Amino acid sequence: MPCFTSMRSLPIQRSFLFLAGVLCFLFTAVLATAQDGSNLDLWSSADQANNIHLLRRDAVAAAASMGDQERSAFLTKLADLAKDGTKTPAIRFNAALAIGEISDSGDKPCAAAAPVLQGLLAEDAKQPDFILLASLLGMVRQASADGISDANKAIVVDSLTNILDPALAKKRNLQPQIASRLQTLAVKGLAALKSVSGHGDGTRVLDTFVRIAKDPASDLALLDEALLGIAGIDLKAAAESGVDVKPLVEVIDTAYSTIITKEISMIEMQTIQGQVSSNPGMRTMGGPGGPGGPGGPGGMNPMNNMGGMGGMNMGMNGAGSQEELEMTVAQCSYDVDCVKRAVKAVTGALGEEDDVLAASLKKLGDRAEKTTSFIAYGEQALDDDFDPNAKENRLRPAGKNDQVMLPITIVGLKAFLENQKWEIKASAQRAGAK
Repeated sequence: MPCFTSMRSLPIQRSFLFLAGVLCFLFTAVLATAQDGSNLDLWSSADQANNIHLLRRDAVAAAASMGDQERSAFLTKLADLAKDGTKTPAIRFNAALAIGEISDSGDKPCAAAAPVLQGLLAEDAKQPDFILLASLLGMVRQASADGISDANKAIVVDSLTNILDPALAKKRNLQPQIASRLQTLAVKGLAALKSVSGHGDGTRVLDTFVRIAKDPASDLALLDEALLGIAGIDLKAAAESGVDVKPLVEVIDTAYSTIITKEISMIEMQTIQGQVSSNPGMRTMGGPGGPGGPGGPGGMNPMNNMGGMGGMNMGMNGAGSQEELEMTVAQCSYDVDCVKRAVKAVTGALGEEDDVLAASLKKLGDRAEKTTSFIAYGEQALDDDFDPNAKENRLRPAGKNDQVMLPITIVGLKAFLENQKWEIKASAQRAGAK
């Protein structure tokens, strides 16, 4: 009897083994198809709704092993997927991202992707903002690549300068914050070319940086990228080839004034928000900068008006936290560093030909350095004989669990910037009177 039972169960066991083998084969085939990445139909599967980013990764990997013709056709399919209004935003966004992430060999961006990205960014394509963002990221990668062809340089410059059209937001019906983010990316891409023209003759790229740096409406991120773009160009070689770099002194000075004004406004907003949150009754009171504030009437030096920096290093009455101070200081430090880099680049290109311009540029650089020192060392940095390299003044890194206490307050930083603004204005008035 036991023998009979064992013999009867053998075919059943074989059937189970056969069935398991078939299922394993099918599962492996499906998995291989998914990992292959070339099957874009999977992107629309309801089962893959939460795995689009993984499918994008697989698509990028699959494209790396394709031949040029096959990869070009695959890029076209991805572009069609990105433009397909019947697909979800997640599918379309990831398809556009994939185009920019595909490489020809190693980490070098796929050259054939540039015209595809240009098509997605074209004005007549009227793609939604998330497609513009994804395509811009790919175009910035193209601009940052070594050995980019002249044809692709032309594509990059044309596409990015179109995005920098001041009327972009109105044309595309974009929110101001989104338009600003797109424009900041576009400037970053142009800066990666490290050229006054981008391609060919002329000064198209440098002119774009200048326009942004001189525009008081440019936000801080855009200003910073424009200044870094100026700093990244070999201006000495440009000057030797006939490019007039002298106007850049005034351009950087204007940008620095705009930065200071925007930093002051940002600090004032933080102060007002902090005061309102701690004292709701202040909703009916005037904010800082009113008739009795440091920027009051009469054109007085705010430093003298407030009895020096010591008068401003008071408590903030609840207006602002340590975290807010650190964020403000970090932003201000980065802005000033961008100014200093641009000053250094122009200084190297200016030479000794124009003593007046050289003196103005040095004064601008000294002013920026003074701001950096004040942020790092506080009031003591304002003393004429202050030596930041002295042993007692060297910055020491805090311990692992220590909180870094900055030597300034938000109110003190605002007073310092107000004074910088006053000095710049007075200096410009004196220069105009000569």
